[in-house]
Parts: sequence; structure tokens; C-alpha cells
Amino acid sequence: MNPPLRHLDRAREALALMPQATELADLVAFRSIQWKLRRCEALIALEDCRLKDALDSARLGMRVAKVTNDYEGLAVMRTMLGECLLNLAEYDQALTELRKGERLAQAIGLTRVYSRATRLLAKLYEIQGDAHQALHHLKIHAELEAERHRASSQMCSRAVQDELLGEVQRHARQLHREQREQREELSSAQQQLDQARDELLHLAAHDPLTGLHNRSSFWWLAQHHLTANLAGDAPLTGLILADVNELRALNDLYGHAAGDAALQEIARRLLEAAAPQDIVGRLNGDEFVLLVTRPGDEETLRAITQELSVRLASPVKCGDVWVEAGVSIGYAAGPQDGHDIATLHRNAELALAAAKQTPHRPLARFDQELVAEEQARRQLRAELPQALRQGQFTLHYQAQYRLADQQLTGFESLIRWEHPLLGRVSPVQFIALAEQSGLILDLGTWILREACRQASEWSFPALNLSMAVNISPVQFSQPDFAELVQRVLEECGLPGSCLTLEVTEGLVQRNLEASAATSRRLRALGVRVALDDFGSGHSSLNVLNLFPLDILKIDRVFMADLLPGHPDFARARQLMSAMVTLAHTLGLQVVAEGVESLSQLGVLEELGCNGAQGYALAQPSAAPDVAFRLPALASAPSSETALP
Repeated sequence: MNPPLRHLDRAREALALMPQATELADLVAFRSIQWKLRRCEALIALEDCRLKDALDSARLGMRVAKVTNDYEGLAVMRTMLGECLLNLAEYDQALTELRKGERLAQAIGLTRVYSRATRLLAKLYEIQGDAHQALHHLKIHAELEAERHRASSQMCSRAVQDELLGEVQRHARQLHREQREQREELSSAQQQLDQARDELLHLAAHDPLTGLHNRSSFWWLAQHHLTANLAGDAPLTGLILADVNELRALNDLYGHAAGDAALQEIARRLLEAAAPQDIVGRLNGDEFVLLVTRPGDEETLRAITQELSVRLASPVKCGDVWVEAGVSIGYAAGPQDGHDIATLHRNAELALAAAKQTPHRPLARFDQELVAEEQARRQLRAELPQALRQGQFTLHYQAQYRLADQQLTGFESLIRWEHPLLGRVSPVQFIALAEQSGLILDLGTWILREACRQASEWSFPALNLSMAVNISPVQFSQPDFAELVQRVLEECGLPGSCLTLEVTEGLVQRNLEASAATSRRLRALGVRVALDDFGSGHSSLNVLNLFPLDILKIDRVFMADLLPGHPDFARARQLMSAMVTLAHTLGLQVVAEGVESLSQLGVLEELGCNGAQGYALAQPSAAPDVAFRLPALASAPSSETALP
């Protein structure tokens, strides 16, 4: 029959005879032969490494044994099925089948099958890393095999047992070595995991650029300190905010690497000023924070902030140059200004906002008046949309003159808000609020349209005059801004040559390439572009070189010293002369703002400045006043017909 052929290494012949034997067994309904044939098929398939075929044969054989209630067949085929599953790495199912086969074989006294099942279980437990169970089943297997061989030969029995025991010992030693290596690997992995965890915890709690506490870490530490120390007669605790006002300009002028270096230098100075028990953090890109927790009083805190202000005001190195970063400081003190970090931070932010409004002394302490001012700002911000809908905004116009012949060249439109309760609100107050709220787009469009409409109504083309309109950075950065200007000009019937758009250096420096592209599109419409407030910020020759423009408007701050008899007159005159010469070299017209005396006009004319505007020439006036005086203004020198 097939098994003898298989044992004679003639598995192929045995496999070829299988179909005939199976057919014959089915014909005579010899069930005990059928499951044995399936077992032989499974054994041959295992030897040929056809694991799937072996599994199928084992399952068929087990079904036959179940149908006939053949317990021997069930024990044999369950063990066979478990072996197939073990070879297929189906360890959970293999364990189930091998345990069932083991118990059944033990119960009915099938020592050979019981021995085979225990050996396979030992192998399975060894794979799963359960050394105890592996050794247990190997011992059972050894005992069973010894019993089998003892029945056939007493002499061979001891040798077999010794061999099996040695195998068990070798397995035990191997398992011991593997376990020791595994423990060493686990210990090394644990050390690496602890190190990685510490690094991740540090990264999660600290700013990667400066190494200071990040916002969430600082917030937690500060609140923990306040909770523990601001009860009863607690010592004074100060929260100091420091904001880098010119970070964007530094990045645009010198690159982000230089800006990062400046931030790192500011962080270093903060750490130098801090005591060991103080907490220093970076809340966002340009805002730093210091929680002062050292012993002291209000005077101590004031001295700390003043010292810090001096430290941060010193120039920082950006690349190869030293520049002033423009750091503003606001601070609040607990417990009087707040018992929790959220309240202290909010109040310090109010102080910081106040400090930013005083550039020559950028340091402020929180007080209750700031709360009232903030509420007033919020109220104004909330009223802006309604004010625009109800027509509370108007334009005033300030005349601009050519110095060579003192002839009127145009007007600059200036927005005014006539509040029904507060009266006139300064543009310094509401323009920033409009930018924060996003209303600046609608407001800017209204200003542009109204200024162009007025210029058309006053026949600027015939009078060869130009209307100047200040443009918000938010509005100028819109991708379709040039198209908006073109539509407004077409709606008003005004040629582009009668419109001048004024932009600031800060606006241009935010995105020089995009700003230059917008300027080129505007100039293609005939619109002139003026760089307003030149010299008041981080003036860059790169802006004048790459940004297409027509007019350079010199900031009014340079006019204060340009008075004969002033101690700094000579220096101011040289500086003005240099700016005029630079502009003319680049082919630009020069207009001076804030001219308030005839002596200043004389100096500007002597230096070759092209135009001027200011109270010495004309004050901003409402549209009806300008319309009444316009015929005389357009035909006479400014000194004869200047508006009051």
C-alpha cells in the first residue's frame, strides 16, 4: 500500500497511486481507510512543502473520522491538522487542534499519536517564546518515546532517554541564551526609548529656535506658580511681554536666517536679565514673555522692566550688519492686575499695545485706563461697518504744489470720520481698526472711488491736476487690486494720469516681488506710484532699485530740523540734499511732506525738491471749500491763494 512506498523514498509513486486507492476506498465505503489515505496525502504534501494541499487533505480526513465517530482517526487527523497549521504559522488554530489531538490520543491510549502531538506542541510553544510549556511538552514527549522504545527494546530505552534528555537540555540552554539576549536587547531598547522620550518631552515644551519655553509650557508653569503663590499675602509677580516690532522688515531686508539670529539674540538677553527662578518663554513668532517670580515689590518690577528695555533696545546683528529690532514692552503685576495667567497676560497685552503707540518710549505698565481705552477701541471697531453704510466718512483734500513755479499740481485725499457722538475720530485710531477687522478693503474701495469721482467732477484732466490716494497694505496686496483701479477709473471717466497711489515702505518690503508686479500693472494704466513716508522705517536702496515708482515722498519727521537757526539744521540740510539727489539720480520726483514754514520752502526749493505739501501751503479742506477755491488755486501761485 502507499505508506510502504512513501517510507522507501518513493513518495511520487505513492502519490500517483493515491487516486486509485481513494476511489477504491470510496467504492467499498471503507471509512477507516479513507482518513488514513488523507493522512498519507497530507504527509506527502508536507514533505513536498505544499502546505496548502497538506492542510486541505488533513481537513478532509478529519471530516471522514468525525462522520464515522472514529476516535483514533480524530486523534490522528487533529494532530495532523495542527501540524499543517503550525507549518503555515497559524499558531492559535494550531494550538487548539494540537491540544485536542493530544487529549484525545492520551484518553484512548494512542501513545504514538500522543507523543507526536506533545512534540509539535513543544515546538509551537518554543516558537511562541513559552519556554516553560516547551520544556514541559518535550519532557512528556521524551517520556512517551522512551515508553514506546522500552516496549521494543530495554537496552535502547536508556540511550533514547539520554538522547532525549540531552536534546531537552540543549533546547533549555538555547532558550536560556535567547532569553538572555532578549533581555539585553530589551534593556538597550528601553534606554533608547527613555532618551527619545526625554527629547520629545523637551521638544514639546520648548521653542526649537530659541530654546525658551513654548506657549503651552510657559502657560502651564506660570499658572502653576500663580496658583501656589498668589494667595493671601503673596509676593509681587510680574508678567512682562516683549514684542519685536520690526521682525517682518528684518526678514524681508536681510533674510529669515538673519531674522532668526536676531530672535536668538533677544532670547539670550532675556535669559541674562532673568533670575534663576523666573520663567522665560516665546509665545509666538515675535512675542517673548518673562514671568518675574523673584522677591521684590512694585519698584523692583519697574527697575527690571526698565533694565530689560535698555538691553533689548541695543542693536542686534542681522547677518553682517547691526540693526535696531524695535522691541516694545508691556507689563502687568499680580495679584493686583490678575490672579491667573490669562488675566495677567491680557492686561500685559493692553500695556504692550499702549507701548507700541509710543515709539520713542516703548515701555508701558498696565492700568485701568488701558481697559477703558481698549473698550473704546472695540466699540469703534464694532461701529465701523455701520459708519460706512451711513455715510459718516468723508474726504478732505490737501493741496500739493510744484516748488519751481509755486503752481498747484493736485491734492492728497485724506479720510475723515465724523462720529455722531464722538465728533471727529482720528484716522490714526480707526484705520488700524479697519485693517484688523477686514473692513479696510471696503473702506479703501470707497476712498478710491470717491477720490476719483471728485477728481473727475473737478475736471482734473483739463486742469492737469492729480489726485493722490493712500493705499492700505491689505488693499495693495490683493491680487486683483490693479483691476479694481482700472474699473474705478473707467466708472469715473478719469484717465490714469490724474491718479497717484501712495504706498509705504513697509507695504513694499512685505513682498517686494508681488508689490513690484502690482506697481507695473498700475503704471501701465498711466497711474503714478509714490513711495510715502520715505525714511521713516527701515529704508532700503533695494526697494528703490526693484520697486517701480514715480514719486518719492519724504516723511515729515525730516522737516522739524530743516529750519535755519536750528542746532541740527546743517545736518538736516545735508540729509535732505542727499535724499533729493538720490531720487533725481533714479529719475524720481521728490515731494516733501509736513512743510510748516516759508523758510522750509525756501530751503527745499534751493535743494531742488520738486514739490511740497503742508500747513505752510494749505490745510486739508472739505470738498465744498476746495471746489469754491479751485479756479483760483489752479491759476495762481500758492503763496497768494493757499487755503486757510
